[in-house]
Amino acid sequence: MALTRLRLSRAHPRGIEATAWWLAAVYLAGVGCWLLVQQLVGDGAWWLFLINAMGIYLFVPLPLALAVALWRRSLPLGGGSLAAVAVFALLWGGLF
Repeated sequence: MALTRLRLSRAHPRGIEATAWWLAAVYLAGVGCWLLVQQLVGDGAWWLFLINAMGIYLFVPLPLALAVALWRRSLPLGGGSLAAVAVFALLWGGLF
């Protein structure tokens, strides 16, 4: 019984790169929307309080987004990642 070799198409790595870029972009947009709502509304509703209470954990995937920005050499993604790093430093930098 002969085993067949799997062959990856040439488009597969580009698909992974594009997916990683879009995931990082959506993540950074979500962090930006959370920051905007936090500043405008605060803890106005119970679900906003829960999101704001767990806000520090929204920055856990930030190193991955920064790595994707460096990997893809994307200026918008890099700028968004650095802006998120600055927001993290302003909000919680004193704790560390």
